[in-house]
Amino acid sequence: FETKFYNTEKKFLLADALTHLTADGNVLISTYYGDMTKKDRRWLFLATMMHEMSHGFVFRYKNRNPLPLWLDEGLADHMAKVMVPKSPFVAAKQKEGLALIKSKHSICGLFKEEKQLQPWQYGVASSLVAYMLKTNPTAFGPLIDRIKTGEKWETALKATYRCTPEELLQNFGRANGISELKP
Repeated sequence: FETKFYNTEKKFLLADALTHLTADGNVLISTYYGDMTKKDRRWLFLATMMHEMSHGFVFRYKNRNPLPLWLDEGLADHMAKVMVPKSPFVAAKQKEGLALIKSKHSICGLFKEEKQLQPWQYGVASSLVAYMLKTNPTAFGPLIDRIKTGEKWETALKATYRCTPEELLQNFGRANGISELKP
């Protein structure tokens, strides 16, 4: 299906599912679930579907203005973890991502990524979203709303969380035992 309709054969090898978003607002999710008799495949499939459905929801929410990649992927993985708590996959990515940024004292350009995240970056992005929701849950919705209405995410962050991206990183770093976390 992916090869015939979307010419994404190579990209699909790296994913269990892909979400296609069209200019007219349609959302199509294609997935490969493998051997569903294996318990781990079922949890991966369910978590992946929650992740991809989150992308579809955010895309259609209010308008088609995109979220920055780190926030979109972080929210999608966070939703997968919340909706499928028995799935170990998001927690494993978070553990890997946090270990990497602890060793580097940097998120290694996560905020600047525009096309595709590295696997470890998903864990950092979802950990950051979880941190934001934990520290100020009432600011998260307005942050998304402001970005969806066309405001730059950095400006929306300052207005809702009362901090710059650098300050958010420092607070997130301290909460995870990382001093001087760099972008």
